[in-house]
Amino acid sequence: MKKMKRIISMLLLCSMIFAQPVYAVENISENQSTSKSNIEKRGYFAEKNHILYYFNHNVFHNVLQLSQYNLQTQTASLLCEDYFRYDPIAPIYNMRVCNDGYVYFKAEKEEDIKEQEDNSAYYRVSINGGKSEYVCKYKEIAFLSDTWIYWSEKNIFYNLVTKETIQNTVTNSLDAILLKEPANSSCEYHDIIYLDAYHVDLNVIPTSHKNGQPLEAGIYALPLHKQSDFHKIELKEKANNFQFYNNNLYYHTGSAIKQYSLQNHTTKTIIETKETENDELYEFSVYNDTLYYHYGVEKNGKHYHNLYGISLDKEGSQAVIAVPYLFGNQMHIFENAICHATYAYQWNVGAWRIFDIHTGKIQFTLY
Repeated sequence: MKKMKRIISMLLLCSMIFAQPVYAVENISENQSTSKSNIEKRGYFAEKNHILYYFNHNVFHNVLQLSQYNLQTQTASLLCEDYFRYDPIAPIYNMRVCNDGYVYFKAEKEEDIKEQEDNSAYYRVSINGGKSEYVCKYKEIAFLSDTWIYWSEKNIFYNLVTKETIQNTVTNSLDAILLKEPANSSCEYHDIIYLDAYHVDLNVIPTSHKNGQPLEAGIYALPLHKQSDFHKIELKEKANNFQFYNNNLYYHTGSAIKQYSLQNHTTKTIIETKETENDELYEFSVYNDTLYYHYGVEKNGKHYHNLYGISLDKEGSQAVIAVPYLFGNQMHIFENAICHATYAYQWNVGAWRIFDIHTGKIQFTLY
């Protein structure tokens, strides 16, 4: 009898040990990619692990230098001493921190500039600092996530971490230039490319199957390792832009943000706003089971912009103001901070204020 009890005890202990890894996997937070809404706003900043990356204007030399700001210690430092061209009129940086440990960005490096040529290129700098490295010309690639890129000339998908290369066998004109369009939400999630065909002008740049038939407007799933399963995601409404989190597709309809489950194919409204000329729902991002969205209203002839947050893991949660009184729509939403331009006149966005997204308090101002 004692021997039987010992056997049962050992079996129970083994079951507890083997169950722990499964539980841990289920509770690991997602390694999220850079939000496309930040790239749509020209990618002036990037953030990962409480470090904010940005270009600092070296006024003495009138150049840009890549810098970093620790949101926890509230200290700034130079990440790379290289000089990049300062363009105050219409800069586009498309900055992101990728999973290979590098900060990628679009810029014109001073020592690489050639007259009468398009000098825009992607460069990268290690998150540990050092010299910048040339990656490729700006129009050659499109980032689908912080792990996967699409290389248009070779028509391949490339993994920055594992160096894996996968030939695109489904679409014959998945062009990197098209994917760079600000409103295009095409992205990679769990080794599946979600192609945004809504922003494709089929009369100008047809995005087609390999059989030559043009794609209807909508979102398509392209599994990288089983491309024969290419199919359309059937949504009830038109998705203006979208992102993924926790096996759900979140999309913007204009006046609402909805959640589509990739597992059971059900749709749920997360937030719905008034659809008027004076009230507008702007960009959104999802971090740590919270959906943050930017909403502007007009009252008594004045415009008010706030950043709201709503919990996704609590049924019936109400939206609360995360950061108030933002006065303008030039904003980057990150996991631990938001970067907001104090004014925007034409292409000049002016100074930036950086807020703690958890407390709503301002941390520093960047000119």
